[in-house]
Amino acid sequence: MEPSAPRPRVLCVFGTRPEVIKLAPVLRALNSRADLDTLVVSSGQHTSLLYPFLDFFGIQVDEDLQVMQHDQTPNEVCARVMAGLEPIVRREKPALILVQGDTTTALAAALTGFHHRIPVGHVEAGLRSGNPLSPFPEEMNRRLVSQVATYHFAATKGNRAALLAEGVPEAVIFVTGNPIVDSLQFILKNAQPSPRAAELLQLATGKKLIVLTTHRRESFGEVMRQHGEHEHLASGFIRGTPFRQFRECVAAVAGVREHITLWMPLRVLRRPGLPRLLLPVPVDPVLS
Repeated sequence: MEPSAPRPRVLCVFGTRPEVIKLAPVLRALNSRADLDTLVVSSGQHTSLLYPFLDFFGIQVDEDLQVMQHDQTPNEVCARVMAGLEPIVRREKPALILVQGDTTTALAAALTGFHHRIPVGHVEAGLRSGNPLSPFPEEMNRRLVSQVATYHFAATKGNRAALLAEGVPEAVIFVTGNPIVDSLQFILKNAQPSPRAAELLQLATGKKLIVLTTHRRESFGEVMRQHGEHEHLASGFIRGTPFRQFRECVAAVAGVREHITLWMPLRVLRRPGLPRLLLPVPVDPVLS
């Protein structure tokens, strides 16, 4: 009896918390396939942010490149990820390298696939801001990944249109929806809010909310202090001026007029005279 042919192997590479959240349902689907092998590699671009979500989603990492270093630059991350993937790709000979999004890890893994002539699948393909420098470096990362990817898994028809406009063949674009929706459903079914998150949810009971987050590095430091964009936005919502037209537009969508509640985890916005502005300390909404 002749031995059976080896099953095609999918090498799934991620390194940050957002990648794990969005790839978790994809990995579950891959692992359910009897005709495929899946090898999971973490670059370690994130560490403390990443590992609790690996545990929560039950993701077993086969290789951890542990590239994280203090004050690392995108160039350093990219170089270390590519160097770490090189022996793995040579040894495992995957049939496909799967990446997600726009991180430096995704770019490095996609380039590694290209250099080895291995097909690359890109989850959340076609997302564009229109500005190569914002978000930085993610906007250029995802554009470059699109140049070397073989299969483009777009979340929306708009993302598909962006890829088509850049000359990506229609036959290799697949509109799949965003797997973060699947992860959200999994979280709602399998997790309870942490005590602090539960307290905030209790405060919000019966209220319509506007949630503003400013986690992008472009929003920190001098940009926020000089332009005061977030402070003016918050005070405009709360006081009703000077953004009355914008307030009315949001109010019409939210079904709320007089009692807009704004949560912002930004202490720079703590100002007198804004009693409806709630600034919670950072909380983990999943893990207690």
